[in-house]
Amino acid sequence: MITGYQDGMSMVTREESKTKKHEDEIFLWSFMNLLAFDMKRSPKRVSPLNPALVARNNSLIGDVRFTPDENLGDQTLI
Repeated sequence: MITGYQDGMSMVTREESKTKKHEDEIFLWSFMNLLAFDMKRSPKRVSPLNPALVARNNSLIGDVRFTPDENLGDQTLI
């Protein structure tokens, strides 16, 4: 859960859950709320990706092969 304060600070807390999937959903929900809170607080910081940065990232991972549709299972990878 994310709690926002008037001074611009926020606090992320973890709710206890019974299943791993539920924990993952809580984490994702909390992260998305953190992003929404930050975007509302500082909308001028939201900007599109810099094309030069995208090109640099692509040059660093250009040799990495992957399959976008690969099934990674239900286990958390991080």
